[in-house]
Amino acid sequence: MSMFCEVHSNCRLFCHVEDSMRLSSSEPQPSEGD
Repeated sequence: MSMFCEVHSNCRLFCHVEDSMRLSSSEPQPSEGD
């Protein structure tokens, strides 16, 4: 997914959210726009 983020810098925020979800997968978070 990193490559996708690098290629689409405009979607870096979206990628950051995806990474955050993966890193915090152990933590119960409300899915926004799932």
